[in-house]
Amino acid sequence: EIDGQMVDVSYFITKDADIKILTEKDESVLEVIRHSSAHLMAQAV
Repeated sequence: EIDGQMVDVSYFITKDADIKILTEKDESVLEVIRHSSAHLMAQAV
């Protein structure tokens, strides 16, 4: 998260910011896993 907003690893930080690295212990990570899994399944079908 950058300044409270979830971004991906390619996000370019252009100013000082509050950074939080999300791990499997963070509840919001489940949403990311579900979204990524949906894309993976769509490609497989």
